[in-house]
Amino acid sequence: MQESERAKQSMLFHEEIKSNKYALDFVTSPWAIGEVAHAVLNYSISLRMIKEGRSLDKFHRWKPQYLPTQEERKELQASLDSFLKHLNRLKITVKPFEVEARRIQDISLRYDIDASDALHIAMALDGCHYFVTNDRELCEKGVDEISVLLPANLTTKPALRVK
Repeated sequence: MQESERAKQSMLFHEEIKSNKYALDFVTSPWAIGEVAHAVLNYSISLRMIKEGRSLDKFHRWKPQYLPTQEERKELQASLDSFLKHLNRLKITVKPFEVEARRIQDISLRYDIDASDALHIAMALDGCHYFVTNDRELCEKGVDEISVLLPANLTTKPALRVK
């Protein structure tokens, strides 16, 4: 799925959560919030690079020269704090999870899943019934322990919809 399509699906899913269309409790993890922070950082750096006429094909080579100043980090942190408040308004809980390394390894080896996705799934196995992702390849790995779904597929489960 292309980034623009993933973004579109995420926005649709966001709107459905916002309109309380699901009879579910949504949770995320500190790890996922950390991934959001890293994506925000990279986005911020890429904008600065583009502004200066740099090509993004050498992003990782140039990235160290574009790390944010202390003031810029404060602005990024304020944006992330705002994001966390937004999650709270949507009643999406950031739930701390403890996961054994062995469990992550088992998931990674059994399903040929990279470590960060295996970590996400291992955390979800601690009390969640569904793992919702825009990663179509991850959905197709056939994870037995939990339903790994695209947001669009979650909407097709009538039992999860608010009546």
